[in-house]
Amino acid sequence: MKKLILLLSLCFITISTYGQTYSNPYPQPVKVQVTTNNNSNNFSNSFTKGLQAGAAARSARAAEGRAAAEATKDKSTKIKVDNLINNDGFFKGVYIKRVSGWKPSGNKATIKKILNGSNKLRYFPKDKNLPKNTELLEKVLFLEWEREALNQYARLTKMTLSDYKGNIVYQAVYKNIPYNEMLLPLTSEYVITKEQAISKMKEFKELLDLEILTRREYDSILKELKPFIIKK
Repeated sequence: MKKLILLLSLCFITISTYGQTYSNPYPQPVKVQVTTNNNSNNFSNSFTKGLQAGAAARSARAAEGRAAAEATKDKSTKIKVDNLINNDGFFKGVYIKRVSGWKPSGNKATIKKILNGSNKLRYFPKDKNLPKNTELLEKVLFLEWEREALNQYARLTKMTLSDYKGNIVYQAVYKNIPYNEMLLPLTSEYVITKEQAISKMKEFKELLDLEILTRREYDSILKELKPFIIKK
C-alpha cells in the first residue's frame, strides 16, 4: 500500500512539472525604423539654388542692359527752329503748356524737377501763376512736349518753345537724348559756340553760292556770327 501511494505521488509531481506554461526567454525581434535627418542637405540645396537664381538674375540684367544700350545708341538732335540762342537775357520764365504722348504724367514730373532745379528761368506751375501784365508775360516761354516710344527702349521727343502769342521760338526733335540735355536751353547758358558759328557760316555760304541768299543778306548774317568765331 505504501508503495502504491509513493508511486502515485511521483506521477502527480511529474504531471505537475510538465503542465507548467512555457516562457520563451528569446522574444520576437522588434522592427525599428530609423529616419535620417536631412536638414544639412536641405540647407545645402537651398543655398545652391539661391546662388543659381542670383546668377540668373544678374545675367538677365546684364542682357537687358546690353539690349538697351544697343537700342539707344542711335542718338540725334535736329533743331528745326532756333530763335532762342544768344537771347538768354530776354526770357525770364517758363510754363509747361502741354505734355503728350508716351507716359505724359511721368514726363511732366521729370521736366518739372529739372526746371525747378535750375536758377536760370522762373518756373510757373499753373496758368493762374502767370503774369497778368503783358510786358512781363512776353518774357515767358511756353513749353510743349511730345514723346513717343519707338520700341522698348528707344524714345523720340519733340520739344517746342513758344512765346505768349504762339510764335515758335525754339523747336527740336531728339532721339534717345537724356532729359537734362534736351532741356539745356532752359537750364544753362545758351549761346552759340565757335564751332556752331563756323558750321552756320558754311551753310549760309552754300546758300549764297546757290543765289538763294543775296550778298547783303549774307554779309548781315556774317556780321552777327563773326564775334562768335573771332573772340577777342
